[in-house]
Amino acid sequence: MTTEALSPQKGAQTLFRTGALGPGAKLWITPGGEATEWNKKLDWYLNFQITRASHHIPKTLNKDFLNKIKSYNMSFESFSPKSDLLMISCEERLPTKMLVIIPFKEDIILWVNEIHQLWLKLLKPSIRIFLPQNFPISDFSNIWPDRTSISDITLVPSQKTTQG
Repeated sequence: MTTEALSPQKGAQTLFRTGALGPGAKLWITPGGEATEWNKKLDWYLNFQITRASHHIPKTLNKDFLNKIKSYNMSFESFSPKSDLLMISCEERLPTKMLVIIPFKEDIILWVNEIHQLWLKLLKPSIRIFLPQNFPISDFSNIWPDRTSISDITLVPSQKTTQG
């Protein structure tokens, strides 16, 4: 990582285009979809795992089989996903351990809180957050729930802007 690529931003570091895909954090977060231009580039390096996951339709069990289970008074527990997050192990393809896509649904505070909850569940690894377009990077410190950990975060602003 070059010193030119990093600049302090109220505790969190900002990493710009030239160093955004370099080493430095174990967990990368992206908003997914069209919220940032980084998703296409990351998908390319991950051999299109993001695109394939977005088109995946989970298999369902045959209705006759489910009825047979019920006829024996057996319970069946469905293992459908409880989350719309996508986590990809990517040590062999990118300089990070994992990439998590947390869909951005126009509520930046909710999105940042989802990131924070995931980060806590993963035992607070070093984190790089690829921000959605038009996100005011200077506001991140005010939104992040844990002020004491703000210096452990690297932010990558989107270079994409909405056209109006």
